[in-house]
Amino acid sequence: MTALEDMFAQIFKYRIPAEVAVVICMNITVKYMPSIDPKYKIRQGVNPISSTTVFYKVSALKNPNGNVYNELVSIADENPQFNYTKENVQTYFEDIVIKKGYSGESNMLLTWGHGASFGLFLGSGLPDGDEKFDMLSIDDLKDAILASFGNNKQQKINLVVMMNCFMQFFDTCFALRQSNVDFLVASASGAYFSGYNYAVIFSTLFNNPNIQPEALAILATNSIDHSMQDATFFTSNLSFCEKMADSMGRLGEALRKELPKQLVKIKRARDACDDINVLYNILDFFRLTLSIRQQFGDNWQKTLIDEIMTLRNQMLLATYIGSNLQRQQIPIYPLGYLTCFPPQGGRTMKFYKTFIDPQSPLASGFSKSNQWAIFTAAFVNSVP
Repeated sequence: MTALEDMFAQIFKYRIPAEVAVVICMNITVKYMPSIDPKYKIRQGVNPISSTTVFYKVSALKNPNGNVYNELVSIADENPQFNYTKENVQTYFEDIVIKKGYSGESNMLLTWGHGASFGLFLGSGLPDGDEKFDMLSIDDLKDAILASFGNNKQQKINLVVMMNCFMQFFDTCFALRQSNVDFLVASASGAYFSGYNYAVIFSTLFNNPNIQPEALAILATNSIDHSMQDATFFTSNLSFCEKMADSMGRLGEALRKELPKQLVKIKRARDACDDINVLYNILDFFRLTLSIRQQFGDNWQKTLIDEIMTLRNQMLLATYIGSNLQRQQIPIYPLGYLTCFPPQGGRTMKFYKTFIDPQSPLASGFSKSNQWAIFTAAFVNSVP
């Protein structure tokens, strides 16, 4: 059984109540469709290894014996040309989720696929400069949410649960907060698709449709399968994003003023932190902050760094640290939020050049507007 089949099997264990709608937009290789939906027939002439996008809702139906069971029911035409662009996602939200009456006062968005810290559903790879690429950036997702749910004062996406690697990235948190999302559940590491305990999440939701989004978000992290021994997941209260962004900006400004005379100390602080993913130059922001304190001394920017660590405790509502990581003699696992911080004078990857460099047309909203990104650029480009 694939991870996708297992997820559906867990959801189908429990009868879906009338108060809950589970709506699915799924891009999938055609040959796998019959295992997900036995009614699906591969059309003549279609290449089985091509991809297609299907749209379903989970419906509670009765068999001839009167027994109730869950089944996938198509709610829109299959679309082989659909891909995850801002425009297509906005249309999906507006024309299928909202106009067909599946959205409610509270809504959870579950994303499932490959992740790239500031992008979802990574296809052909990261771009150079303004080159087009096969990925839904989080700023594009933000815009799609605002253009659809942002026009509906009675409904919003309260909770986003991401089954995508490395999405516990501060620029992602910042963008989702701008689209009025309250809570995020995401991984600061690589992860297996079977990581969430979908049976617990959906059975709780089905048995208590009025559950508060915060409680469901905390449950999603606290119920993660313990087989995820090398993963980290967090539940974040995004209402603190603006305060954290302000604190990060002030720390960046203070560090930029220390360049170039304290370049060696900053370089040592950076080099003491393990890259979570070397291809993206990402590391844990809080470990970097504590490493900076160690290099500069406890009294340097003491109030500001204490403020940052206090905000961390306020933002993070639940934490999962895999058992292998807990056994590390010198803990290096993430403490909360990832940031892109390439080594000074080293090779910067496409990810930094595309989404973090403030000069890039595709830079994240956070990187375009915050002194932390200005400092990062100054550090990367500094000369010893």
